[in-house]
Amino acid sequence: MFDSPQLLRPFRRHGRKGLVFFGVVIALTVGFLIVTPRLYRSAAKLLVRLGRENSTLDPTVTLGQNTAVAVPLSRENEINSVVDILQSRDIAEKVAQRLGPGPILYGEAEPSGPALQPLDSSIEERLIETLLKNFTIEAARRSNVIDVAYLGYSPAASQKIVQTLVDVYLEAHVRLNRTHGSHDFFVEQTEKLRIDLDGKEKALRDLKNTTGLAQADEQRRLLIKRTGEMEDDLSQTQTARASAEAKVKSLKAKLEALPALQVTQKVSGYGNEGTDKIREQFYALQVREKEASTKYSDDHPRMLQIREQLAEAKALLDSEDRTRTQVTQEPGRLHQQAQAELMQEETLLASLTAKSEKLQTQIASSRDELKKLTDDEMRIASLQRETDLADAEYRRYSASTEQARIDEALQTERMSNIAVAQPASYQIKAASPRTKIVLAFGFAFGLFGAIAFCLAFDRWESFAGKLRGEPSATPSSLWSVEASGAAVDSEPSFADLPRRPK
Repeated sequence: MFDSPQLLRPFRRHGRKGLVFFGVVIALTVGFLIVTPRLYRSAAKLLVRLGRENSTLDPTVTLGQNTAVAVPLSRENEINSVVDILQSRDIAEKVAQRLGPGPILYGEAEPSGPALQPLDSSIEERLIETLLKNFTIEAARRSNVIDVAYLGYSPAASQKIVQTLVDVYLEAHVRLNRTHGSHDFFVEQTEKLRIDLDGKEKALRDLKNTTGLAQADEQRRLLIKRTGEMEDDLSQTQTARASAEAKVKSLKAKLEALPALQVTQKVSGYGNEGTDKIREQFYALQVREKEASTKYSDDHPRMLQIREQLAEAKALLDSEDRTRTQVTQEPGRLHQQAQAELMQEETLLASLTAKSEKLQTQIASSRDELKKLTDDEMRIASLQRETDLADAEYRRYSASTEQARIDEALQTERMSNIAVAQPASYQIKAASPRTKIVLAFGFAFGLFGAIAFCLAFDRWESFAGKLRGEPSATPSSLWSVEASGAAVDSEPSFADLPRRPK
């Protein structure tokens, strides 16, 4: 059984000490509330949504190709990346440089003085540490929202710091998801490619004008067709020429076998007028010989001359026919026909020979033209291919230039997949310290501490009495009475306890 007087004895004997302890704790709690500066909380919410950063790659990677999807491995990775960047020292450093010590250390609503000037390294380090310590950045569970909060020395300063942090991060986010200088690079490269393309197109146009190749395939077809027709004509001409040569050769052999003249009439019995005249001369010489024989001797030169002439005349007369045959002749008809055919065939042969030579010349010229056409076509095809490649390259870079221009415009307008779902809040009520909670905690600590203090002093006095050898109630007797019914009437005071020897 519990004895109420024994139970309350520690509080009756040491109640004042407990009250003093309780009062000290309450005083310290109130002093803590008075001394501790008020901290005001400002919060903002950022929504991370799918945007251009997730749907397109950098223009320097795609180079005008189809848009490539670049969604991260998971949305959690992307949100954690945003949280890490928000908590980075670089962001805190930019916020410190932009605001200065006024809003961060002194709770001023607007940056002043040092914020517009380079900060001292020690002050800047202090500002960065303060920001990193007072910022609270968390990703809401099962959502795409990031909570950003800050505890500052005034509502306006906290709101300004959170707003500045959001602005700095949005600028950094746009910058990190864009390639710096890509637009200028693509503009320069596109202009170079355009100039190169213009040069190739001009060279291609000049080459077509020089060669006269408007439609190479059609011209090749026509040229091959014309060459084939000439080759067929040459083959026929050569065949006809061979036939004409054989016919000319046959006619020449026939002309050699055929007589040029043929006898149409032959009459015999006519006197020979030449023989008659020779006979008359012979008779006259005989007469002269007789006359000369009367005048000259046989060995006279005149006589010898006349006899010599007479012998010659006699010999000529003996050789002549006594009678004459009249023969009538005319050109042979077969010979004339063969000769006419020969002349005709020779004319045809000459024509076929000239035609064959001309066709051979034309075929050779056509083949040279076809070869030149092939060479020109190859040159045009090569230059056309280079022009097509230059045009395709120019189009790719033009598309990348447009994409880079869009990225630059988005960066200028600070458009990204991060949306401010809730701007920095302005809360007049202080978030720290929490007065009611601190007072409740101080009251509870003071109360239970005072009770524990009284009990501790009572046990200490009991323990000290045992050390002196004085009868004393056991620790358990403070709460109950022994079965023997013994009671302690009085307790030695704390002042009567013996001192411990030094």
